[in-house]
Amino acid sequence: MTIISYVWIDQDFRNINWLKTCINDTLKKQYEQEWSSTVESSSKCVNYRIFKTNFTLESYLLRLPSDLRIPFIKIRTCNHRLPIETGRWSNIDRHLRICTMCDRKSIGDEYHYIMECTYFSNERKILLPSRFHKNHNTFKFNELMNLGNIETLKSLSRLIKKILNNVGSSWLFFTTFACILYLFFLFLHLLYFASPFL
Repeated sequence: MTIISYVWIDQDFRNINWLKTCINDTLKKQYEQEWSSTVESSSKCVNYRIFKTNFTLESYLLRLPSDLRIPFIKIRTCNHRLPIETGRWSNIDRHLRICTMCDRKSIGDEYHYIMECTYFSNERKILLPSRFHKNHNTFKFNELMNLGNIETLKSLSRLIKKILNNVGSSWLFFTTFACILYLFFLFLHLLYFASPFL
């Protein structure tokens, strides 16, 4: 029985404001439970559930300028071209979605690029506080993704922007290169088979 199921027993119900509040609160709690269940059960939300534990408005949405807010949103919501996502689009097993920027053979996910990828070591040292340079773990990742200090948050967003520009552009380069190579071989194939008729 829900908290408001008994309301309909009395036909002379007069406190409409209480009823509206009660219904609103109940619907909000039901939605939050559904959201939490979806996040916990989704394979796409492995890193998201590390730093997003409550269904609330995030302060970075209000505090970061749009040029830094957009990359931060992309990395938090898996709206990017890191191998963890591009591999999902191609139906590649998760453990095979490897970082192409370094030689660590790690899964190319948000955690790897922000916390460990050696390709971005210099940027990480320049942009992030020193406590995030060594002994990487999910607690530090959570802390980093939920920073309250606006200047450090801006620096993190600059790092994320560099990551997305470099990793996304390499993916775009290889995709474009593969298309050009395919068209070249298609042209050779057509030329070879069409030559007796020319």
